[in-house]
Amino acid sequence: MMKSARWAGGALAGVTAIAAVLALTAGAGAATSSGKGHVAAAASATLPHCAASELGVWVAYDYKQGALGSTFVPLEFTNVGNRTCTLTGYPAAAALDSNGNQLGPAAVHNPLITPSTITLGPGQTAHAVLQYIQAVATNCPVAQQVPAYELQVNPPHRTITDHALFDFETCPGNTGYLTVTAIRAGTQGT
Repeated sequence: MMKSARWAGGALAGVTAIAAVLALTAGAGAATSSGKGHVAAAASATLPHCAASELGVWVAYDYKQGALGSTFVPLEFTNVGNRTCTLTGYPAAAALDSNGNQLGPAAVHNPLITPSTITLGPGQTAHAVLQYIQAVATNCPVAQQVPAYELQVNPPHRTITDHALFDFETCPGNTGYLTVTAIRAGTQGT
């Protein structure tokens, strides 16, 4: 396991993903052919959508950033299959307790990034940014704070779920304490 990531699902054999320091920017920019996903051209309309089994999903936990009571963490989606495929839209994410019970509502969509179709060749990575509002920032009474044990993540439009160990204090009664951006090209910071 890499120090910079908490893996979800199976290991990503032979795939090395380097995550840059988290810097939220509204522009995704097109990536080059150097191993990063890229914003799809019209020709990608004939490419298949990435199946959940073709994606390694991981949390770049060491690249989290905080500001004003919120923490921002990259969710990375690497094509571990042997064909080029596409992703578009928002992943689903929810916090779970140590018994696998969901803590409050799933992440709501953050419109910071406009959804676009991302093409991923084998070994290429795309990402979204998960934001969670820290329980202490919401004036959540200590008695209502519940520790999350892991994060449940579904790639966009997929029902197969991956899990990543991810501990933080939640306040499940607060709606909107989790938000997630649309998928965009490359690892965070590219």
